[in-house]
Amino acid sequence: MIRSLARATVLLAALAVASPALAEEKAASDTKAQVGIGVSIDAFDFAGLAITNRLPTNQIYVPINIGVLRIEPSLGYFSYDEDAGGSGSSLFLGVGGFYVMKPAPAFNYYAGARIGFNFVNLKNTGGATASGTDFRLAAAVGGEWMATPRFSLGAEAQFGRTGYGQLESAGVVIQPAVSSVNTVGLVFVRFYP
Repeated sequence: MIRSLARATVLLAALAVASPALAEEKAASDTKAQVGIGVSIDAFDFAGLAITNRLPTNQIYVPINIGVLRIEPSLGYFSYDEDAGGSGSSLFLGVGGFYVMKPAPAFNYYAGARIGFNFVNLKNTGGATASGTDFRLAAAVGGEWMATPRFSLGAEAQFGRTGYGQLESAGVVIQPAVSSVNTVGLVFVRFYP
């Protein structure tokens, strides 16, 4: 008898907890995914003007909002050509995952992380080529003001670690691997068609 009462109590407790969870899940599933496109501008891009900078600072983003979750793939490209014959390029592929909070109808806060890989190719004036891969992981927080339902302006602060991969040319190390811890400030413009 006591076991039956215990089982019934557990079953009723599970139903009591599951009922609001199912209602919340249904409300979340009714929310359609919102896909947009955006660009970032590094607010403190003092090093980006130098050709020695290996990470593209200005990138294109594709925010995908599903309820309170935002997944934001990103793509950045940077290249240069020197008059003396040297050149270089880097292709950055990344993704961010964020929890979005809406304290007001026209304003969002978000917090999460970004991760990405940067593929670097360099050629010096003598024609020798080198390549390497960089890795970046950063915690990020930001805010977004919806100027209209389809257009937003925002800012983001990042605190991250970047591992600059070793650059090699025909098995010879041109530049050893290094890492840095840094902050980045970005200004965003996003459009949701």
